Amino acid sequence: MKKPAIFASVIIILAAAVYFGWQQYHKAPETSTSRTADYQLTAAELFAAYEENEISAHETYGGKLLEVQGNVFDSESDMNGITVLMLDAGHPVFGVKCLLSEPLKDGPKLETTVVVRGFCSGINGDVELNRCTLQPSEL
Repeated sequence: MKKPAIFASVIIILAAAVYFGWQQYHKAPETSTSRTADYQLTAAELFAAYEENEISAHETYGGKLLEVQGNVFDSESDMNGITVLMLDAGHPVFGVKCLLSEPLKDGPKLETTVVVRGFCSGINGDVELNRCTLQPSEL
C-alpha cells in the first residue's frame, strides 16, 4: 500500500522538476531596458577600475547593468551583424567594447558622446558590455 504512494510522490516531484527546468530554459534573458542601471559611470572610470584591480572591479561591476558614457572612437558590425561600439577610455589601445542588442543602420558618428546601457562581462583587453542599448545623453 505504501509503494503506490511513494511511486506517485516520485512522479509528482519529477514532473515538477521537469516543469521548472523547462521554464528556466525558455526564460528570456534580462534586457538592458527592463530596469534601472546598477551603476552610472564614464568609460574612463570603468576602464580605470579594471586596470587598477581587475578582481575587485569584476566583483563590483561583473554581471551588473551599467550605464556608461563615453566618446565613440570606432563603430562596426561583427560577423553576426551585431553592432559593436568602442568607447574611448583614455587608453592608447583599449577601451570599452559595447555589443548592441539591436543592429544600427546609422550608428553614432565617431567622436560623438553617447550613453550606453549594458551588462558588464569583464575585461579581455577591452572592458566588455553585452546586450547594450543606446540611451539619451543624460549622465
